[in-house]
Amino acid sequence: MQEMGYRDEDRYEAQYKENIWNNPVYGFYAKVKNNSDFKSRVRDLPSYAGSYSPGNDRRANEDELMTAMLVVEDAIPATCEKNSPNSYAESHANLYSDIVSKGAVRNSCFSAIAFDTRVPALCAKIIPVEGNLPELNYVDRENCEDGIRVAIQNNERLLSHNPQYFSRMDDFVRALRKLGYDKPFLIDQNAPDWSAFYRHLVYYAKPGEKQEFLRLAEALPSFTK
Repeated sequence: MQEMGYRDEDRYEAQYKENIWNNPVYGFYAKVKNNSDFKSRVRDLPSYAGSYSPGNDRRANEDELMTAMLVVEDAIPATCEKNSPNSYAESHANLYSDIVSKGAVRNSCFSAIAFDTRVPALCAKIIPVEGNLPELNYVDRENCEDGIRVAIQNNERLLSHNPQYFSRMDDFVRALRKLGYDKPFLIDQNAPDWSAFYRHLVYYAKPGEKQEFLRLAEALPSFTK
């Protein structure tokens, strides 16, 4: 596999696609995210706060996603304001799906913390987003408030809401390197090996990845006489 040009990072990327939490990059993040130094570095990232501008939706950058991840897990709603109301994150329904959904990072940040802390007042921070992007998941202020209040009245347990995660491992790695971590990989000795990566390419990879794998395989030296 290495002779074909694949790197360890390609193997880690396959693990990331199959499980966003069980891979070397998220493992590294989980190890450092509770350190005061790491939290300080994230707090020092630039702010992209501003007014919502219909028609100017854009993909969230690494700073925004890293900020949203940490503030949701730490339940710090004020820091959600650093994200632009125009930015969104992409995600796939599952490993086999080509359907991409888009979630407004700032709204998702407030909604997740509101549910996790059972504070419906935080739902007021949700900004209505026009549906100019058909794939954009709409986070509704009233549904947020009603969902929390009903759960509290009925003494129901609210499910934990995850932040918007990085859909691509290389974006996650770039964000961590920007924070000063040159090798943001925590390698589990029991992690999938090259054989598992091979199986990923054969059975789970998208058509383009499979075609590239076959092209590289065909380019290997021939030992036939």
